[in-house]
Amino acid sequence: MKNGKFRVLIAEDDRQMSVILSAILKQQDYEVETVFDGAEALRVLKARHPHLLVLDIMLPVVDGFHICQTINEDHSFDPRPKILIVSGRGSDWDQNLGTACGAEDYLVKPFSNQHFVEKVNQILSVRSDRSGGSD
Repeated sequence: MKNGKFRVLIAEDDRQMSVILSAILKQQDYEVETVFDGAEALRVLKARHPHLLVLDIMLPVVDGFHICQTINEDHSFDPRPKILIVSGRGSDWDQNLGTACGAEDYLVKPFSNQHFVEKVNQILSVRSDRSGGSD
């Protein structure tokens, strides 16, 4: 599957970070949409069913942990998107809570662009080689 067939929703209230993450993923041929608060993220998740949610924890209106919990408890999110948390909150407690509430992985800001792409590709099971082999 080409990356462009994967839809990614970025829920990040820092506009600069959102632009950066979006540009990185678009460069990898992912289809990307961004939202800036948790309530909007939940609306877009139900409407568009992205394959991956790149989720900040500290969001206005509804925080990232609540979004994770809602996705896992509410069957209207079926198929359930995979979740990659990206947060400045890097304590073990936060990371454990993130994975306990259903995130596939947790990246602590700051992180390298390459590490971010590797995590996204890993979560979506996308080969990182761009050699044009058959999918």
